[in-house]
Amino acid sequence: VLRNTESHVPREIQEFLDWQDLTIFSKFGVPTEKVIVEVDREVASYFIAKKFHPTQRILDTDLNNGGMLLEFKITNPREITFLTKKWLPHIQILRPVSIRQEFEKIVRQYLSKLDNI
Repeated sequence: VLRNTESHVPREIQEFLDWQDLTIFSKFGVPTEKVIVEVDREVASYFIAKKFHPTQRILDTDLNNGGMLLEFKITNPREITFLTKKWLPHIQILRPVSIRQEFEKIVRQYLSKLDNI
């Protein structure tokens, strides 16, 4: 995204560009939280080709295992847990630990239901 590094960018345009990095709720003053995820080599190309969240940012594409690191800025943990569910088993929430643990709880509950079928 362009940043106002020169004084010739009108303020209104810069404000519009700055808002493009935010989720809908952050535009209303809800604070964002950074989430770091790792995606496996098998699906990394999809995350290079498309943004699955408006704040998605590639941090590293050269992990030893062929995967990549991504950053998201979210206003609600469900934003990242819904995305993570779609890409299982090829995605892992690394940070923050609290959201990773919340997602692990969701997965355990699902697996428990399967055990009871």
